[in-house]
Amino acid sequence: MVTAAAAIHAQDVKIGYVNLGRLERESVQGQKAIGVLKQEFAQREQEILDLQNQIKEGRARFESEKGTLSESELAEKWKPIADMMKKSDRMVYAMQEDVRLRRRQIMVDFVRELNAAIQAVSKAQNFDLVLQEAVFSSKRIDITDQVLAEMAKRAGPNGR
Repeated sequence: MVTAAAAIHAQDVKIGYVNLGRLERESVQGQKAIGVLKQEFAQREQEILDLQNQIKEGRARFESEKGTLSESELAEKWKPIADMMKKSDRMVYAMQEDVRLRRRQIMVDFVRELNAAIQAVSKAQNFDLVLQEAVFSSKRIDITDQVLAEMAKRAGPNGR
């Protein structure tokens, strides 16, 4: 038994680590995914910002007129502002949900490409194990830069 343990210990096990956050932020594919999300939701985001600016302006007008109006006039002036606030909240919630769902869809393709790049680097450099999550990893086993290079190569010259 001691001999078997010593034999296992004597074998060199090559371990690597990849930083998924860096790969998502710095890879061509990750940046493209982020760009797609921004582009798809830019118009809705602008509509929300425009509505929130209308709310801000309406509240400012309401505050300036507040001292000169009766209770019924105040309620009448506040109702459209309150309605816009509710609409803004609904729009923000709906957009957050849509972004979350769309991000998940986009990430499926990104993760597929990422896994292929990690496997290519792992096989080319004879790794026995590559981890994607770790509490600690030394620079000695971090292969994130090699995977980024592989992903850039796979993206091609035009950043597919």
